[in-house]
Amino acid sequence: MLISKKDADEMKNNNQNKLLDILKYLAAVLIVCSHCLPITSNKIFNIYYGQWFFRFCVPLFFISTGYYFFDSTKEKQKKYIIRITLIFLICSLLYLPRYISYFFQTSIDLHIKIDIFIDNFILGYYHLWYLSALLFGLLIIYVIQKTKKINFIFQKIYTIITVILILCGALFDEYYKFFNIPLIKQIQQSLQIIGGVRHALFFAIPMILIGKFILEHKKIFSKKSKLYVVLLVFTSMLSLVECYILFNTLGKNITLDITLFNYFPAIFLFILTFFYKIDNIKISTRPLRKQCDIIYIIHIWIIVGVDKYLNLMLQYRCIIVVLFSVIIAFLLS
Repeated sequence: MLISKKDADEMKNNNQNKLLDILKYLAAVLIVCSHCLPITSNKIFNIYYGQWFFRFCVPLFFISTGYYFFDSTKEKQKKYIIRITLIFLICSLLYLPRYISYFFQTSIDLHIKIDIFIDNFILGYYHLWYLSALLFGLLIIYVIQKTKKINFIFQKIYTIITVILILCGALFDEYYKFFNIPLIKQIQQSLQIIGGVRHALFFAIPMILIGKFILEHKKIFSKKSKLYVVLLVFTSMLSLVECYILFNTLGKNITLDITLFNYFPAIFLFILTFFYKIDNIKISTRPLRKQCDIIYIIHIWIIVGVDKYLNLMLQYRCIIVVLFSVIIAFLLS
């Protein structure tokens, strides 16, 4: 998405990772499909697509961003954050009509409407939560790095911080329902003020820090590629089992944004892009980066347009939305 390898080129003049470009493009398409759910009449398929299959996509973007963000100078990090801020503001303005439409069409109290409007603008409207989470996550990390004493401690314990944040994210996403503890439920409800678990603190920051960890231990991760293929398959199955257990225990109304295992496939997919190079392909994948960005920005408007003007069956609706998104992104890029 907007935080792809494209920005890494601005951060640091490194070699092109064509496989990562292609993988991110496919991930963007999978995210579009997730926003088109239900995409078939098969309820089980819809559930496991939405709660398991595509769940590696967003962590992949965060992890790769963290990798290239920490592989750059402080000055370039600052410019990158400014760029993300501008993009987020532009995207928010692009979807402002959706804010306004909701504001006037709903019958809830005015002060509640205002609160929702402000929340959407700060925390991101619908899919824009990703940009908001990334922006606040990078800002927090950047400020920490600017303070020497805090940064010194941070560098020593950031792996521990990452694990704690992920565990807390999983707890306050769905796992808290296993514990009949009022305090945990109160904390979970109060977290909605900062976007819930699917925002900067429990999602963006730990995934970005995983990217930092991969960068710092690149020599270790550059050996035995078959091991990471096995780990990719194993963790994918592990997250599937987790999804099955949570779904059958907690019911169909779960939203598995953060679990104990669903982000692991993204880690091993990202690592594998450094093994399986496709440099023999002479065609540049740079246009895919731009198209990936545009697909991310426009696809919600396309969904709105398709729903308004076309009366399509579920599977055709998803295909048409993806097709329009890809074509428009190709033309605009």
